[in-house]
Amino acid sequence: MDSYYGEMGATCLSVKPDAIKQRNFFNIRLVSEIDKEIVGMALLFGSNSGLESYNKNIKYFWHAFAFNPLRSLLFHLSLKKQLYLYLQYRKLLEKVSLSTGKVTVLSGISTWGIVSNDDSFRDLILSYELKAAPVRVHDACGLRLYYDEDQFADALVIIDPGKPETFRAEKDLKKIEL
Repeated sequence: MDSYYGEMGATCLSVKPDAIKQRNFFNIRLVSEIDKEIVGMALLFGSNSGLESYNKNIKYFWHAFAFNPLRSLLFHLSLKKQLYLYLQYRKLLEKVSLSTGKVTVLSGISTWGIVSNDDSFRDLILSYELKAAPVRVHDACGLRLYYDEDQFADALVIIDPGKPETFRAEKDLKKIEL
């Protein structure tokens, strides 16, 4: 995870260097172990707009969005392997949330292209997260990038450092037999 500008894993952000260079904006690149090529990405953005509908004391939180492995990669993965891939992303998000003490939301859940630009991967992510009955918020603001701020604001609180039950990736990864 970094803020490197350049080859971003097939993302349109390469034309938005000002966004990428923000201290609170991180690109999570997915790299193939075999050929060391970037084969996807996800984005993480820290917002200081607060999350009052969830908790009036929260002033800073993380937006997680744009889970975009290359379509050519997803095409060759079973649903089980796609879930395994998403859980690897989530495991990293859990580490960030725990180490910073900040809540993480899955942003833009009702707008095409924000969670993922691949419909089936987006559906898989939402299905996984909704099984845990997360709190849905409509005030996850502070981000405007290719979409209006209110489109990002419709979100699910998926990780909360104050709620251990929201840290599920490691446990669920162990259940998957590849």
